[in-house]
Formats: sequence, structure tokens, C-alpha cells
Amino acid sequence: MADAAWDRLGEELGGTRPTPMLSELMKPRRSNVSSASSDPEPAESAAAELRASLEGLSSAKRQRSLRKLVRQHVAAVLVHATPDAIESDRSFRELGFDSLTAVQLRNRLGAITGLELPTTLAFDFPNLTVLAEHLETNMFPQASGADQNDPEEDRIREALASIPLARFREAGLMDALLELAHISESGSEPVPQEEMNSAVDEMDVDDLVQRALGGADL
Repeated sequence: MADAAWDRLGEELGGTRPTPMLSELMKPRRSNVSSASSDPEPAESAAAELRASLEGLSSAKRQRSLRKLVRQHVAAVLVHATPDAIESDRSFRELGFDSLTAVQLRNRLGAITGLELPTTLAFDFPNLTVLAEHLETNMFPQASGADQNDPEEDRIREALASIPLARFREAGLMDALLELAHISESGSEPVPQEEMNSAVDEMDVDDLVQRALGGADL
């Protein structure tokens, strides 16, 4: 409702004494701004819960969880119906980010992680994978360097990504791998190689190898 000079209106309607209705309207109105913006407790609680859920995990598993978290918030900022459309290796610029959506993403991730993040976050760390690594490093600065960038893990990921999908199907491992990556092959169209490569990037190597060995006919 627009502000009005109710005292002058009262005079014009019949004297200097306003009616009860006008008296009520003339009272100063309280701000409707939510107290959540000035009360840090809800955000601190969410950040503490996230940190607790990630503590004790390996760096690879923490980054996997953080990639999922970032993907969800990127999808929300870009108003995507599902986070599945957000590819790990595509830059945020390619996905449609501008200065406004970059700030929105910074605000969301800052609230959920409890970190002080720059407004240029989406451009300084230009894709989902790089951003998740940055969040993990800042949330767990002492632990993240210990088991990060394992050459053996990188070698395994590279090898898995190079295997044609037909070989996974022939070995009877496709269903297990897709289940691990939360991808369904129930549709009529086969899973594209690019999507499978992206799925491999999302997997934890230890779990993937165990699942693969368990599904193989040894």
C-alpha cells in the first residue's frame, strides 16, 4: 500500500481529529524484512550440518558430495527443472551465467558452506568441478591436501573414460556403473559416451572398482 499523508487527509475529511480507521492507518508500519537476514543462526546451522556430513570422508568423496551440492544450486539459480542438465566440465559462462546469477550462486553457496566467497566466484572457478575443489579446500584446509590429486586415481579415471560403452555392456558392468552414477538406461536411446565420461568423473574410484569387481564374472 502506498504511503499517504493521512493527517492531511483527516483534516480534509472533517476536522483535525482523525477517525479510528485513519488513526490505525497513520501508525508507523514495521518493516516486513525477514529476521532471517539479520539472524545468522539458521545459516550457521546449515553450514555446521554440511561440514559434519563431510567430515571423516576422503577428499574424493567430499568433492563428489560438493559437486552434487553445487550442481543443485546452479540448477536452482538457472531455473533448470533438474540438476542433471548441469555438466561438470562446462563453464558457467557457457551454461548462461552473468554477473547477477554469479552473485546469486555466491550467496547460496556462502550460506550453505559458511564460507566468505567472492562475488566473482563463478568466474574465478569457472566450472562445477573446479568450484567443488575450491569449496573442499577452504572447508577442510588441513585435510584436503593430503589425499588430493592422487596420480593413481587420475590414471584409473582416465582409463575408465577411454573404454567404449560397448565393452562395459559386454562385460556385464554397465548396469552397475550406471546405478553407481544414478543414471538410468531404461529409455530407448543409449547413454552417450560424453554422459558416461561425465558419470565416471562423478564416481568415487574405490567404490567404482569394488562394484566393477563384484559385477565381473571372475
